[in-house]
Amino acid sequence: MNNNKVKNGTMDLSVISVFGAFWYIPIFTVIYITLFLIFGAEEMDNMSYFSMGANSNRIFMLVMGIIIGSSFIKWAIGLGMTRKQFYKANMYSGAILAVALTITMIIISLFIGLLPFAGTEHINQPLEMHPAMNLLTITLLVYLAYLAGTLIGAGFYRNGWFGTLGIIITILCSFIPEALDPLIVNFSGLASGTGVLMTVVVLIAALVVVNYYFMKDIVIKI
Repeated sequence: MNNNKVKNGTMDLSVISVFGAFWYIPIFTVIYITLFLIFGAEEMDNMSYFSMGANSNRIFMLVMGIIIGSSFIKWAIGLGMTRKQFYKANMYSGAILAVALTITMIIISLFIGLLPFAGTEHINQPLEMHPAMNLLTITLLVYLAYLAGTLIGAGFYRNGWFGTLGIIITILCSFIPEALDPLIVNFSGLASGTGVLMTVVVLIAALVVVNYYFMKDIVIKI
């Protein structure tokens, strides 16, 4: 029974997030094409659809995380879910959406790349690992943004102090991976981007735990 509630909650939250993505992706695509038509291909050749989309996805996921974390806990409790079940469903749906968004951007970029004005830089980030590892890192960065968003949303639902703490943690998570990457790469001798991947994995694990403590005893507002 408990697993069914988590499964159903995951599906419901995923549908809500996908509905948001149905608005976000077309708008982003129109903006991308418009920018190239206005500024020209030569000036924006280093900004491919996937490159811009990878960064844009993080912003979208941050916003969705804030919305889900702050607005749907009461809805979930009203459906008979416990706080822990909502927490699990939220974590799972965020991971599903991160993967789905990355795959969608890859597919659309294949078609956009056929246009004469499309940019050529596939990944506008310092990632020089195997292509599969680069995509994994980008997907995890998107998921990290979602976890940060849910932290902010749940934090402000609790009170302003927790919300402020969530913002501070989000700011730290936004620059720590790239800041530590050169240090880790120089120390280990591995490819550029390895430090980002390693740091993001650690940050995701940390935010999963912090999200749980933000959510486990949250008071539902009537």
